[in-house]
Amino acid sequence: MDRQKIAKAVHDIGLKNRVGTAQNLYLGTTQIRQGAAGDFTLTAQIQRAALLQTLTVSCNNEFTISEISVAGQSCLTSDSVVGGSAFGRTLYYKAASALGISVNNNMQVVVQGKTTAASNISLAVGLDPIPNSAVKTRSQQAHAYNYCHGLGTAVVPAGGAVTMTSISNRAAVLGLIVLENQTGAVANSDLLVTSLKVDGLEMLAGQTGADEIPIEAFFSDSTAYKDNTLGYPVNPQSRIEIGFFNHNAAAVTVSGAIFLEPWKA
Repeated sequence: MDRQKIAKAVHDIGLKNRVGTAQNLYLGTTQIRQGAAGDFTLTAQIQRAALLQTLTVSCNNEFTISEISVAGQSCLTSDSVVGGSAFGRTLYYKAASALGISVNNNMQVVVQGKTTAASNISLAVGLDPIPNSAVKTRSQQAHAYNYCHGLGTAVVPAGGAVTMTSISNRAAVLGLIVLENQTGAVANSDLLVTSLKVDGLEMLAGQTGADEIPIEAFFSDSTAYKDNTLGYPVNPQSRIEIGFFNHNAAAVTVSGAIFLEPWKA
């Protein structure tokens, strides 16, 4: 589902709100230039009422995100981190990354994460300008804060298998899933997804033990975004388990995220 279009419909806005309006493009903040790998925090404070749309985090190395908040409210819905590629410029179905939250002047968007090497990290949040009167209260747009479920990270041993597990902390509907290989030295063709379970129910449709889906099918630049949309409801404490097998002679780190559908519970 297109979070961007739904947010515009909920706020009853269109191109007319952008025409002839200043501060109508992106919200950003000062770039972070790290001297070493580690934690980072990007804080962007908006100077006008707006509807927050697509979120892009630019980083020149592998990274994960541990928190995204808008006006002090968390937008992540699991106990695990988010793979950084879900917020890169290569995300094919970029509308899935639209926050769809309206904010007033001086409210903040905060992104916290961690890099694997010294990196340059910057932030861009697309926006639609709106009048102050169009800004929704937090309760009116509570469903939009169900934004992204972090799948965590896992190390798949050489020639071995692992299960990456994450637990939901909210009632939500799972949307577009994005997986990533965070070890550049390991060929993508060596990495397979062997299982994808939600609360114990298998989402892959092949014979048990014979389903081996290339991890590339779930990459951020995959054009099969409709096939990668789960559309499955979860509750607090719902468990998502993804099985991987690695044919390479070296261990590999995997990560991922699931964007959520902006439906009211």
